[in-house]
Amino acid sequence: WTPIASMGHARCRFGAVVHDDQIYIAGGFDGDNALATVEIINPLDAAPVWKFAAPMSKPRGAPASCVLDGQLYVFGGHDSTQVWADCERFNPETDS
Repeated sequence: WTPIASMGHARCRFGAVVHDDQIYIAGGFDGDNALATVEIINPLDAAPVWKFAAPMSKPRGAPASCVLDGQLYVFGGHDSTQVWADCERFNPETDS
């Protein structure tokens, strides 16, 4: 194991996908709260750095995630009081 850059926000139980040589981390928990933040890294860069992307519309801990036709999808998850049934889509080309 070789260390690379630390994420901008410590988190667990997040969604993760790979698209165009980049790793996308969505949501999760910081130990106390669900997160809406999304972070991206290209581990193939000479000096990989995490960057924040547009956040999800709501905090989601433990969401499911996938990529289809260049779009990232996040499904379900929960916060500290409610389980979600909805889905969100992210376009990496427009950061939205």
